Amino acid sequence: MKPFMENQPYYKFLKTIPSFGAKMGHNGILAILHELGNFHKCLNIIHIAGTNGKGSCTKILSSIYHAAGYKTASFTSPYISDYRECIFINELEIDIPLMNVASSKIAKAYQSLVTKNLPLPTHYECITVTAFMAMYLEKAEICIIETLMGGLHDATNIISKPLSTLITSISIDHTNYLGTSIEEIAVHKAGIIKKNCPVVVNLLNNDAYAIIEETALANNSLLIDSYTYVKHKYNLDKLNLYAKTLVLKGDHQYNNLCGVLSTIHILHNKYPVRHDEIINGLSKVIHPCRIEAITFNNHNFIFDGAHNEDGILALINYLKNNYSKHSITFILGILEDKDISMITQHIYTIAHKVILTKPINPRSFNPHMVLQQLELSQKSITTISNDFKDIVVQIQPNKATNTLFVVCGSLYLCTPFKEYLSLSTLSL
Repeated sequence: MKPFMENQPYYKFLKTIPSFGAKMGHNGILAILHELGNFHKCLNIIHIAGTNGKGSCTKILSSIYHAAGYKTASFTSPYISDYRECIFINELEIDIPLMNVASSKIAKAYQSLVTKNLPLPTHYECITVTAFMAMYLEKAEICIIETLMGGLHDATNIISKPLSTLITSISIDHTNYLGTSIEEIAVHKAGIIKKNCPVVVNLLNNDAYAIIEETALANNSLLIDSYTYVKHKYNLDKLNLYAKTLVLKGDHQYNNLCGVLSTIHILHNKYPVRHDEIINGLSKVIHPCRIEAITFNNHNFIFDGAHNEDGILALINYLKNNYSKHSITFILGILEDKDISMITQHIYTIAHKVILTKPINPRSFNPHMVLQQLELSQKSITTISNDFKDIVVQIQPNKATNTLFVVCGSLYLCTPFKEYLSLSTLSL
């Protein structure tokens, strides 16, 4: 928790809201939105779902539209230590006064629901409505909204008529909630498709695409395969320039770029964007801890919050292609609901050393239990660290230019450890 946060009205309100409601569904969030006059229907929204890439697409779209002169807002997930980390206005994290004003309106409506004995929104639903209220108060022209998980039952899916929807890659994750097969998960992602509203899809496997296609057809929604679409709408030189200009790293970002460019093109009549504005926006995207390279006092780090197979493979492929001559030490922390054997299987293919630790989250997996699951050859290059200070002690002696430290497995490790290092560079 950031030290100033606990005294703020927004924090005092949001911390009291239960994480789960009495019943599944959208009754609570719809009730509070009705209490607030359904103001959210005035927002111009691009709605994004997917297993990987939805955060990157949100950030890229927001950066480009901001560069084009539009007042933008975005809602992402997760927050790590402050609820405000989810909400951005014109590429800046929402300020405290606006957060307090927006949340006070939500708190008043919430109390009214309590008095009337009506369904109550959950914790995440209250954060979502607070984000929408902030966007409404700021008169944002374009709002880019990312689902937290899935789509069909996500709190953000009370959006009834978005400008467009975008579905990024679909892979296995959150199986306790979304199902264990690609088809089951695709049903949840397809839940954001709305009637007569265009839906852009990034490169999907055939099973996922079939589900999306069926849902789009049922909703009379124009379905756009972004990879094919951009080939027709943008010339190759321009596409290559855009790909080189995008500051986010990894081959997988090309798929995200295709989704973004397709979305911009289909909305061009209402929200025109020039070539130079796209270039400007792509060069200024900020998306922390997604293959993010930083040097702290001559130590080279990459931070990446990947935790499912597609994300881990994207990270491993990037490291193989760009750091093949480096000695790589992984600093790995995982949440308990993730596929630990899969993650370790891929990481140990290129690891010279692994330091196991715990993310800053109650659902963290015990590193000692991770160690027990490893093979003997993997254990031989593995140590355990119980806190960030001890990690720094372990990496202190090594300042070789060919040594790379890769912090990965969870944003709940990457974000706080990066903040810790920024305050600890003198001791490295």
